[in-house]
Amino acid sequence: HAHSSRATTMPPPPPEATTTTPPWWERKENELQRDRSANNNDTSSCSLSSSETYSCRTAPDENGNMRRKCERVVRKFRMCPGRDPEEIECTRELTDEEDVRGGGGGGGG
Repeated sequence: HAHSSRATTMPPPPPEATTTTPPWWERKENELQRDRSANNNDTSSCSLSSSETYSCRTAPDENGNMRRKCERVVRKFRMCPGRDPEEIECTRELTDEEDVRGGGGGGGG
């Protein structure tokens, strides 16, 4: 059998088919979803971070007893891409303890 080998060269695919850009209607849908989530205060792409500062100082009270005053400040921030960190919570905790050396019994916690 003499087979005439016709060279059937496939035409190269159009350049649009090789790019990964979604069609315009999908793109539109994505933009709509993004707008919707932005209006929704959606925090999926946001991350929370908290910073805690602790400062103590020892000062005598009105009776001349040395007391240790400590202040703990916990601040929570919402970090969103493309936006400034937004402080959503700030907790201040003041402790005022008598400065007893060698602490007499425990009950930690």
